[in-house]
Amino acid sequence: MSPCMNNTVKNSVRHLICKVYDQFASNKDKVSVLSLPGTSWEFEKYVLNNYGFRNLFGSQLEMDLVCFERDHATYEYNVEERYDVLDNHNVSYINEHVEQAMEVYTQQENVFSWFDFCGQPSFFDLDYHRATGKQVQVFTFTTNWRRRENVPAAILEDAKKVSPAQAILNYFKPLMDERGYHLLFAIEYVGVKSPMLCFCITNDHDVLNHNYKVENMNAKKQASVVTQKTIIPKTNKQGIYEALKSGINESVIMVTYGINIHQLAAHKAWLTMWGQW
Repeated sequence: MSPCMNNTVKNSVRHLICKVYDQFASNKDKVSVLSLPGTSWEFEKYVLNNYGFRNLFGSQLEMDLVCFERDHATYEYNVEERYDVLDNHNVSYINEHVEQAMEVYTQQENVFSWFDFCGQPSFFDLDYHRATGKQVQVFTFTTNWRRRENVPAAILEDAKKVSPAQAILNYFKPLMDERGYHLLFAIEYVGVKSPMLCFCITNDHDVLNHNYKVENMNAKKQASVVTQKTIIPKTNKQGIYEALKSGINESVIMVTYGINIHQLAAHKAWLTMWGQW
């Protein structure tokens, strides 16, 4: 078991999330960070480096980093191998489901969370117990639902009319309105095997209004739609099939894979013929 760092798409998304974290922490003196590192601790190491830099060269920062892992074997592996992160006094590593523990373990009013589930949509209370604080919450879900019985019925019904990614965002919209969150970005991409959605919501206007120097990051324009700045690695035919099944814009697929409309039609016909689309 070892960290996989050769996925350019995942690394690029992580870099964007780190930029957002920089802005979030820049004007605060106390923050809590929640994450699901799995076996790749790049984001967590970045957060610790930011903490060290702030306290050595800038204004003082109180930061606690709380990491969750529900799989016991992965947890035991990380306890043995990731002492470079876990030996820090302000890092906690919890062998629990994140939704069962996050309110208990966050110490600060201002919270930055990256729920890198990579699996099917899973939902729980997003507001913690500190409604007055500034919060940034990032989610990563697959949009290829193999076990559809575990996906909320409202998402499945909406996905009959819109793309799976848009259905997830639509599901979040009432809660975002109620709690005062706004959509900062939403990115669809195809990872190693599955189509993914990564999106970020926040009630921190300094985070929303910052210029990240990234195309299509206008929060107002993305309030209700997924950005068309879709990132898909140029792999093979299977990637085109997965992109079609996940509802990614056909023009984006053609540009990404360098195919014309007739070639795209052939892929659609294949999926239709085999009852996969």
